[in-house]
Amino acid sequence: IFYNGTNLRANNLLFGLRDRDKSWTVIEQALRDSPENADQLRTFAGLWLVTAGRPAAALERNAAVDHAALDSVSMIVTRSTETLALGDLGRTGLAAEHAAAGYAALTATPQESFQGTGIVEFHAYALLAAGYLDAAAEVVARELGTVTVGPTAAMAVAAAGMTALGIGDLTAATKQLGHATAALGGYGKVIGLPYRFHIMHAEALARTGQIDAAAATLAVAESYRHPAYLYVESNFLLAKAWLAANQGAVSEAVEHGCAAAEYARDHGQWAREVLALQAVAQFGDGAAAGRLTQLADVVEGPRAALAAQLARALTTHDGPALDAVSADFEAMGDRLAAADAAGLASVAHRPAGRPCRRLGPGLRAGHHRHRRGRGRR
Repeated sequence: IFYNGTNLRANNLLFGLRDRDKSWTVIEQALRDSPENADQLRTFAGLWLVTAGRPAAALERNAAVDHAALDSVSMIVTRSTETLALGDLGRTGLAAEHAAAGYAALTATPQESFQGTGIVEFHAYALLAAGYLDAAAEVVARELGTVTVGPTAAMAVAAAGMTALGIGDLTAATKQLGHATAALGGYGKVIGLPYRFHIMHAEALARTGQIDAAAATLAVAESYRHPAYLYVESNFLLAKAWLAANQGAVSEAVEHGCAAAEYARDHGQWAREVLALQAVAQFGDGAAAGRLTQLADVVEGPRAALAAQLARALTTHDGPALDAVSADFEAMGDRLAAADAAGLASVAHRPAGRPCRRLGPGLRAGHHRHRRGRGRR
C-alpha cells in the first residue's frame, strides 16, 4: 500500500516534522535497498518532487512507475502528482487525461474522497492557468458538487473559491475561501494543509479592496508556511503583489510580481510564471512581453498569448490594441484582467488627444468597482 513503513516514515518527516531533506534521504535509501517496493517508493518520490516545485523531475520519477502494480490510494496520489506537475508545465491536455485516470481510481475507492479533492483542485488549476476558465468551473461543479462532509467539504469549497477567483467572481471567491479556511480551522496546520488556501483568500480580499483583512490573512498564511509546499511560493509572492497594488504601491507590486515570476521560472513552473507575468502587465509594466511570447509556445491555452499581447501593447502605449486585449480577456472569461486592460487602454488613449473609450459590455461597472478598491496608480 502507499503508506507502507518507509513511505509513512518519509511522509511524517516531510509533513509532520518538516524535515524535507531527511524525508528525501529515507526514500532514496529505500529505493537502493528495497527495489521490490520501487513503484510505491517512486510514487512518494514523485509527490515529494512536485510539492518541491520540481514538476519535470516529478514526472520523470513517475514515468518509471508501473501504474498497474499500484493500489488505489497510490494510484490516486500518483495521478494527483501528475496532474499538478503537468499543469505547472502548461501541458493542460495531458493534465486532463491524468486527472481522468485519477477520477476513475476514485470511483473504485470512494472512501478516499479526501485524496480526490486534490485531483480536482489540480485539474481546475491547470485549466485556469491555461485560460480555459469555463472548463475549470465545470470540473469543480461536476466533481465536487456532492462533497458535503468534514475537511473534504472544506477542501472542495476552497477549490470552488480558487476557481471563482480565477474567473474574477470576487464575491464568491472571498465567501468560499473564507468559509473553507474557517471550516478547516486548526485542522492540518501542523502539516501545512491550510497554507495555500489562506494565500488564495488573501489575494481575493486584496483584489476587492479589503486591505486590512487581506494583510491579516496573508500574515496568517505566512505563519502556516511549510517546507512541504514550496510549489506555491510564487502564489504567496503574487498575493503580496496584489496587496501592494491595491494599496497603491505599484512599484512594489511589480517587484513582488517579478519575484514570483522568477521563482516559477527557476523551478520550471511555466504556467505559474505566465500568471505572475500577466499580473505584472496588469500593474502596467510590459517589460516581460518577450518572455511571455516565448512562454506562449510552451504553455497550452489562450492565456500566455493574451498576456503577451497585453504586455506588447503596454510597451507601445497602443490604446486600440489594449481595447482588443480587454475584449479577448473578457471572452476568455478573466473578468479582472479584462477590467485592468480596459483601464490601461483608457490611459493610453489620452496622450493622443482621444477621449477615453467606452468600456465594453459588462466591464464598466466591474472596472469601477475594481478600481475603487485598488488605490491610485
